[in-house]
Order: sequence, then structure tokens, then C-alpha cells
Amino acid sequence: MASAVTLKRILAARFFVLASVFSLSMMLVMLFWLKPRLQDLVTRSNESLATALAVQAEKYLAAPQRTLEVLAERIVASEAGQQMPLTPLLDALVESSDFFEVIYVVDRKGRIEHLGLPDTVKNRNDFVDLDLSGNPLVDRTRHGAKVGPSIWSNIFLSAVSGRLAVALALSAGEHTVIGEVGLANLSAFVRRVANQEGTSMIIVDGQGQVLAHPDVEVARQQLNISYLPLLKAGEHSLGTAVTRFEGVEVIATRAPIAGIDWLVLVMQPLSIAREPMITTLVVLSVVGLLATLLAIGLGIGFARRLAGVFERLVGTAESVAVGRYPGVWPRSRVVEFGRLIDSLLRMSSAVREREEALASSQNQLRDLNQSLEQRVEERTAQLVSANAELQSTLAQLSVAQDELQRAERLAALGALVAGVAHELNTPIGNCLVVATACAAKQREFEAEIEHGLKRSSLNALVEGNRKAMDLLQVNLRRSAELISSFKQVAVDQTTVQRRQFSLHDTVHEIVVTVSPTVKISGCRVVFDVPEDIRMESFPGPLGQVLSNLINNAVIHAYAGCATPEHGEISIEARLLENDWVVLTVADKGEGIPPEHIKRVFDPFFTTRMGQGGTGLGLHIVYNIVNDLLGGRIRVESEPGRGSRFIIQLPCVAPVSAIVV
Repeated sequence: MASAVTLKRILAARFFVLASVFSLSMMLVMLFWLKPRLQDLVTRSNESLATALAVQAEKYLAAPQRTLEVLAERIVASEAGQQMPLTPLLDALVESSDFFEVIYVVDRKGRIEHLGLPDTVKNRNDFVDLDLSGNPLVDRTRHGAKVGPSIWSNIFLSAVSGRLAVALALSAGEHTVIGEVGLANLSAFVRRVANQEGTSMIIVDGQGQVLAHPDVEVARQQLNISYLPLLKAGEHSLGTAVTRFEGVEVIATRAPIAGIDWLVLVMQPLSIAREPMITTLVVLSVVGLLATLLAIGLGIGFARRLAGVFERLVGTAESVAVGRYPGVWPRSRVVEFGRLIDSLLRMSSAVREREEALASSQNQLRDLNQSLEQRVEERTAQLVSANAELQSTLAQLSVAQDELQRAERLAALGALVAGVAHELNTPIGNCLVVATACAAKQREFEAEIEHGLKRSSLNALVEGNRKAMDLLQVNLRRSAELISSFKQVAVDQTTVQRRQFSLHDTVHEIVVTVSPTVKISGCRVVFDVPEDIRMESFPGPLGQVLSNLINNAVIHAYAGCATPEHGEISIEARLLENDWVVLTVADKGEGIPPEHIKRVFDPFFTTRMGQGGTGLGLHIVYNIVNDLLGGRIRVESEPGRGSRFIIQLPCVAPVSAIVV
């Protein structure tokens, strides 16, 4: 007779073998079949997203093209004799469009004939007849009898708006229509359409120059990413590659924008892009491993339990049903099956009761799970609603801050112009008086000629004319100096241009320009700057910093009640050994309370709320010094003893701060 084997050993061995085979099969399937398909699914998903965003970008750019084409057709009709006012039409297009910042019409010689500006810009005459013949867009457009094809430019610094922009141009008969699009508008479009978490959308031109970025400041830095392998090939077809961007490994997909030599680049960190795939593989692996371990454990436990249960149930069943222990049993290789034969019917009722109890427990557990899922969904909906309200509030605050900054810059420019005009009134009035006196002397001289000219009269006329010329020269030189200083300061402050300059000359120009306004308040500005300090930086923003600090001293330090004895604002500079410059702007006014020192550079912090103060002046100064000029600024003050703003600047501005 063959040796008997217990049911526990048989079940445990078979469960172990089956679980091992299942686990190995699952691993092979995941490695050689599921993983490649999941990777391909990630690639197709990214390409589908990039294609959809490229189509949206094409539609977004097509609308302004159609607008300029309609405008060009009207211009061609106007050349044919159907006269129509163009300037109001251009203004209306700019105001009604959220795309164009400026639209202008250029004649065959490259000069601006008509100009469309927003209502906030009043100096239209400064740009009419502006020569743009050196602009590549003007050279590339064809002049003819009909409307030419549209051409998109690379990034350039607009001579009209003074900001970085790209432009759309097309010929209209003997003219060229150009519409400038701000980088902020393109970047806003990118932020609006690419709103998936972890996904970044960038628009680049054919040379890899970033035109639009979710962060508009990145676009304004004229970042070129042609070094990416995906862009080095110079292809404009749909393509995907894994690359490293800004120190992060990403999966990048390029998609061409139809009709334009631009590309949409959609990037997603590789960890996020492959997270669903990795999660799936990990979950399946963990499930397989747990299933294997559970199967082995259940097999061993089940075998033990089944054998023990059989032993107990057989003994109990025999004792209850028969009342004795049998002497002879059917023989089998599996000992437990021989015992199961006689007790199977009696066990069925007990098994049935257990199944009913198990079913009831499962129903209760299912009801509990459904209730829990409903509560989780309700709480998630509440969190989503609260997050949307918070984002809307933050967006409104950002728009309000931008509007206040623009208003403060316009107010400062208006005050500067008013002060220079007031200061010019005196020398020009003197010139007018001298000219009137000369005219009167001339008439008297002509009358004497008719009655006989005397030598004394001639000498008097010559001497009077010499003195008049001296007076005219003195007053005209003063007027020329004021105009020259104001012109240089105005040019610098309306363009963010890096150049070499003398710090002494720049400070002198700023002081001459702001002196008329400061003089009205009873203050005066003195400066002590060595003439040998030269810098390669941004004189315009530096002038804005000094102007804001001088105006801050006039408004806050002396509170409009300065006296010649202590209404002085001083500017001093000295050169450090490490090619840095220390600029100090000091006053002898009221000083700053200690509790306000740490907040003077915060946005919207002002002690003159409701009196014209916005709280952005010193905040703008802080941003220019730290971000653009690459320096540092701090303030020292004691109540009643004045304040000192100490600015440390490198003689050569950092390359990362260059703005073209």
C-alpha cells in the first residue's frame, strides 16, 4: 500500500507552485508587453495634447491676421480714391482687441503715416513720421496693388510702445500695415490654454527663441532653447523626445503651428508624465506579490485549518450521529478524504449557515463603503470651490497692482514735464523781453536814419545789440541745458537699454531735470559724485530709482514744509575696491518710525493713503535695484534726524539682467 500523505502538505505544495507560476507570468507580461504599451500611450497622449494646443494657437493667431487683412483692403481701397479716416479706425481696433497693443501704417519710404494707440497713450504726434525704414518687416513686405501675405517678426524692442513685442505685417498697396503684439498677451494665451497640472507650454520661433511662456518675465529675457535635441534638428513636424530642461528631465513634444514658422513645445516632467505608468506597474507588481504571498499563506493556513476542522468535525459528527468511533474506514492515499466521505452530508448544514452569515457581513461592508465615498466626494467639491475663489481673488489683486504701478509712473512723468516747463518759462521769457527791446531800438534807429544818423546813435545801437546778444546767449544756453538734460532722462527712462555712461553725468542730468519740481516744494538737491566713475548698466532705471527717492524725500521727509536751511536732499557716490559703487540719497527731514522701517519696500504700504499715495514707489525702487541692476538697497533712519537710502551697485550690471 502506498504511503499516505496529509491534505495539509498537498494543498500547501500546490498553492505554492500555482502562486509562483502566476507571479512569474505577471512579471513577464508587465516587462515585455505592458510596459512598452504604457510608454507608447504616454507618448501618444503628449503628442495629442501638443497637436490640440498647436491648433488652438493657430486659431488664436488667425483672428488678428484676418483683422489686418480687412484693414489692408480698406487701405488699398483708400489709395484707389475711396478716402476714409484711418486713425480713428486704428484706435478702435486697438481698444477693442485684446491682441494688438499698437497698429500703424507705414508708407513706401518707411515712415509712419497713421497710428492706432490705446486711450492711455496721449503723445501720438511723437510717433507720426517716425522712420522705420531699417525695420526688417518693412523691407520684407511687398508693395503692390493688392494685399500681400502676412509676415511674423522675431522679438524686438518696439520704438512705439517701448516694450518687447512681436509684430504681424502685410503689404497694402503702397503701404505696410504692422500690428504689434505684446509678449504678455501671448503668454496670457499660453497660461489660459495649457492649464493641466505639471504641463508647460512654450511657443518658440524657427530659431528656438521663446516667444510665449507661462511666466511672461521668462519670455522677456529672450531665452533661446535651440540647444534642445528636439529643436536642433530644425524639423517642424510632430515629434517627441526625452530631454533635460532647466535641470529637470522632461518629456517634450513639438508641434508646428500651421502657416507660421513657429512651434508649440509641450513639456512635462518625466516623473509626472510616467507617473500613471509607474503607478500601474507598481500597483500590479504589489498586487501580484501580495497575491502570491496571500495565496501561499492562505494555502498553508487553509490546509492547516481544513485538516484541523476535519479532525474536529469528524469526531463531533461521529460522536453526535453515531455515538461511537468506527473501527474500519475506507482507505485512501489522502487520509482526510476517507473521513470526509461519511461526514459530508452532516457538514453541509453547518457550511450553509456560515455562507449566509458571510453574505450578510459583506452587504453591511458594501453599504459602509458607499457612504464613505459619498462623504469624500462632497468634501472634494467644497475644496475645489474654495480654491477657485482664491485664484480669482489673486488674479484681481495682480491686475490692481499693475494698474497702480502704471498710474504712478504716469504721475511722475507728468510732474517732471510740469517742472521743466515751469523752469523753461523764465529764460524764454527773458529772451522774449530782450527781443522786444531790440525790435523797439531797431524802429528808433530806422527813424533816425530818415532824419540824419548820428555816430552816437550808431554806437548806442551796437552796444545795446551786444548786451542783448549776451543776454540771449545766457538764457538760451540755460534753456538748451534744461532741454538736453530732460531729453536724455526721458529717453533713458522710456527705454530699458544697457550702455556705458558716466555716473556723474547721469546724476547731473537727473538733478537738473527734477530741480524745477523740487524747487517748488522749497527743497534743493545737491550731489557729490566723482567724475571718474563709469558704469556699464541701465541709466534709465537708475534714473527712475533716484527720481523716486528724491520725490519720496520731498513728499514724506519734509511733508511740503521744507526750508532752505534744512530742506536739502543730498546724493553722494563713492567707488569700492571690488568694482562696486555705493550711492547714498539722504535727507534731513522727519525720518521714518522704527515700526515702519521693515515695511517701506513692501507693495501698497503708504502713510498717505487717501492723499494720492499708492505705496508702490519704494517697491518699484527695490525691484529695479535688486532684479535689474543686480545690487542691494537698505535704509537707515532716526525719527527727527532724516533718512539715508544706501544703494550698492556693480559697475557692470550682471548679464542675466540684460533686456533688449
